[in-house]
Amino acid sequence: MELNLNRHIPKDFVDTVTAHLLMCRAKSENPRIKANSILAIAGPSGAGKTTNTYAIAEALGCQVYPVQGSDLVAQLEGQGTELLVKALRDAAADTESLMPIVFIDDGDLGGLGTNPNITGTVNGEAIKGFVMAWADNPSQIKIDDGKSPQRIISLPRHACMIITT
Repeated sequence: MELNLNRHIPKDFVDTVTAHLLMCRAKSENPRIKANSILAIAGPSGAGKTTNTYAIAEALGCQVYPVQGSDLVAQLEGQGTELLVKALRDAAADTESLMPIVFIDDGDLGGLGTNPNITGTVNGEAIKGFVMAWADNPSQIKIDDGKSPQRIISLPRHACMIITT
């Protein structure tokens, strides 16, 4: 597949992102297909991870639902998860694009953690657990805050997730 990107993007980057999006699409149409729901893209700041991902998404007709990684860790308990729930629900409701993408920019999941100086901040393990539970079954969201009964939200359509670090 040749994409009209109007810019130079390294071929291996284009191939990796394109393959991920197309495999997510195939998995959403046939659950027996085994494909990862999450693609993590690592690289130095300013390398073009975000700009190039958006260019590829636009060329393929994929809508991006952005979440800033810093918003996940700078929130009170539960608010980071709710940001992800909103992005996943919005993406799942998208019936127009080839594959909706929840895009977590600067979301170094390994670096998420609590702030010992502020009580009630997001626990990185909770965010990682939420993301991994969704990746295991992208047709639903499981929310378990440990205080109230677990909530399960069924999604009408799969989305894929791309995380830059």
